[in-house]
Amino acid sequence: MGLVSINTNIDALNAGRFFNQNISNLSKANAQLSSGRIDSDASDAPAAAAVGANLSSAILAQTQAASNVTQACALISLAAGSLQSMSQILQTMKARATQANADTIGPAQRAMLNEEYQSLLKQVDNTAQITWNGVALFAGGSGESTRLGDKTAALTGATTDNIATAIELSGFIAGSVDSVNVDSSGGNAGSVNVVVGGQSFQGTITLGATGKTQLTSVTDHSNTITIDITGTGLTTTDKIQEELKTLFQLDIGSPISLRSVSADLSVKLTEVETGAATSPGIYGLSYGYNSTAQTVTYKISNGLQVWEKTYSAFETSDANLDRNARTVVFDNGFTVKTAADNDERNPTVGVEIVNIGTGNQVTMNFQVGDVSTNVIDIDFKPATVLALKLTGTVISEKSSAATTADALDKAIIEVSNMIAKLGGTKAQLNFTGQSLALQIQNEHNAKATFTDADITTALQSAQEATALVNMSSTIFQNTLQQPKKLAELVQTVMR
Repeated sequence: MGLVSINTNIDALNAGRFFNQNISNLSKANAQLSSGRIDSDASDAPAAAAVGANLSSAILAQTQAASNVTQACALISLAAGSLQSMSQILQTMKARATQANADTIGPAQRAMLNEEYQSLLKQVDNTAQITWNGVALFAGGSGESTRLGDKTAALTGATTDNIATAIELSGFIAGSVDSVNVDSSGGNAGSVNVVVGGQSFQGTITLGATGKTQLTSVTDHSNTITIDITGTGLTTTDKIQEELKTLFQLDIGSPISLRSVSADLSVKLTEVETGAATSPGIYGLSYGYNSTAQTVTYKISNGLQVWEKTYSAFETSDANLDRNARTVVFDNGFTVKTAADNDERNPTVGVEIVNIGTGNQVTMNFQVGDVSTNVIDIDFKPATVLALKLTGTVISEKSSAATTADALDKAIIEVSNMIAKLGGTKAQLNFTGQSLALQIQNEHNAKATFTDADITTALQSAQEATALVNMSSTIFQNTLQQPKKLAELVQTVMR
């Protein structure tokens, strides 16, 4: 026989416990119906929640990998299109060389054909400079870096009647003199534009005047060329242009090369490195301190562009940044590392010249799976005039046209092989993309079995829980009345 007690309502406790349990089951069923997941609360299905989280991570990574595949295919399409354009240029050059290697035309016609050929030759180099994210795909990439250190430069030009042969250079200047143009600037002066290694220097020369004249770089105003006019014979713009061409030896077809003095910055700028976006060429490296702003600016330039990075300067005694050791990464991928005890408030003065050679190829890699080692590399061999061994080729004579035609045959085959290799890589990427799509679909299906709620089951559970909640609520309310009824019974018996 069970205990009959007025102090402890055992039936109410049981009814209350079942009521709470039914409420919990109803809440769980409603959560599954509203979220569509059986693991909306990890405590409901901890194993399923763990597996689902792992599968979700894999699906996200593979979805991004599929996007990487799409981007890689777009890159190959861009590259292959450029190579096909280059192939057409080479075929046109071959046709001109074949035409020049015939007795049906004379020297004058060959000269005109050669002029067209040389223009097409430049277009080959232009096509090789097609870029992706700032990286020239077919220029060969950057190779070994050579720091020239403390070296002087050859600055002597040809003798003229009115201009001294000594040429003063300041800042970063490197390359051969490409052109000289002088136009009237109005009044009594000529507007001068001298291009050295692609870098344009401009200034004015007063007609008939003597003394030093400074030409300033359009790219970087700290780069200047100063010439000393010693005679008064420069009375017209044509005369100025004529004597400047003589000074720079453009008049004889072998222009001089100018290079500013290279400072040795290796004591404080200890290492230089190149990145994928660093193009081969000659660069000027320098840094300077701004006492007003108390900042130090590191600068590198190829004469056509300037890249700078500015920081708050530190003294040797400062403990910050590992005693001022910095790694300066410019936007073109060029990296400079400073000495650990470098006092940036007292930088070494001057510009150091760095020669960056051409590499063997540019390689880009794309992760095509959820594992970091699942990578496909895309190689881009150089396709410049130099790489295709077409440097110096001409068709101005019949014999040279025949030699050039043979060289063009090899170049066309080389470019065709590059197109074929890129096509093979794209086919591999296409298969990888299809495989990823199937894998993502299968993992979605697998994830569903662990995390997705069965709506019919959840709906049935919700209905059952609702009925039980109503039932247990009614019973709970009735059991709460039992002590009162028991007391009334005791009172009746005791009368």
